[in-house]
Amino acid sequence: MIKYSIFSLIWQVRLALVWVGFFSLWTLPAHADARTVFQSTFESVGQANVTDENYKRGRQAAVNQAFRKAMEDALIDILGEDEFEANFKKLERILRKSRQFVRTYRFLEAFDDFDTQTSGVELEVTFFMDSLRKQLGALGVLANKGGGNAIIILVNEKSTASIEFASFWEMFPLSEAHLVEQFIASGINVVKRDLVRDSISEETVLSAARGDISAATDIGMAAGVDIVLVGNAVSTPRDGDNPGDQSVQVSLNLKAISSIKMRMVAAKSDFASAQAGSLEDAENQAFEIVANKLAGFFQTSIKNYWNPKPVAKSAPKITGSPQQTPSPPKPAVPALMEDL
Repeated sequence: MIKYSIFSLIWQVRLALVWVGFFSLWTLPAHADARTVFQSTFESVGQANVTDENYKRGRQAAVNQAFRKAMEDALIDILGEDEFEANFKKLERILRKSRQFVRTYRFLEAFDDFDTQTSGVELEVTFFMDSLRKQLGALGVLANKGGGNAIIILVNEKSTASIEFASFWEMFPLSEAHLVEQFIASGINVVKRDLVRDSISEETVLSAARGDISAATDIGMAAGVDIVLVGNAVSTPRDGDNPGDQSVQVSLNLKAISSIKMRMVAAKSDFASAQAGSLEDAENQAFEIVANKLAGFFQTSIKNYWNPKPVAKSAPKITGSPQQTPSPPKPAVPALMEDL
């Protein structure tokens, strides 16, 4: 057991050196900045004047005001204050119907002031964040938060180098490293995984790897990119063909998800095998092969998504009944006198 732990530690150091080489190529777009995980629950207060001593109506007006203020906080949390101010006119459509996005709420405090004829509340409001983000995408507001032609790549990899009980952020996935290299070589900016390490939980990454659109959206928003390329990789040792060689088979399942439009862009899986003098070298070769096989497919899919080709217009269909060709006239039948 101690021997295995030492072996794993040495292999982790080797992987770290590989990652250092990739980091030297890594580009970090200036637009990307670390952010906290987006929350869905907000506290807010509302106060309204009471007319004709109708405190019930005043209380409802105060609640609606608290909903609006909570929605403002939610939008600022997603967009940032600058984007919120720049798009305020568009966002007013959402603010006017804040109640429609309320999932649950509860009163923290409520009061009626008979001297000032006012009613006030303090609420804890939870929103349907997926619906809110979709509405922001429909308004074209989230497009300003995306990182242009930039992506983030996160792969949950299980291999011989994986240390038991280690968290996702403590690992150095070989498949992810090879994918990063391929995407950088193709001219696509790749945001560093460290950018979201402190703001995105391991559970969120694993959920996104299983195809959770909402989790992938949180990752993309935190990284400031549109496309999140995420998935799972597994390595399985096999019997080698040559004596003394080590053989492995690896599988890689990837999904490209748009955090702006909250939809799947592409998905594909593949596998590869390799053998070498050591298990580590065989594993590295196999992950490089399968990463190269999938990189081309996703590069093409993502570029087509960013720059869709115009759809050719078909020729207009002719409506109505087709033109009839007149039939030739029939010869006249002679009359009786003409027969004589």
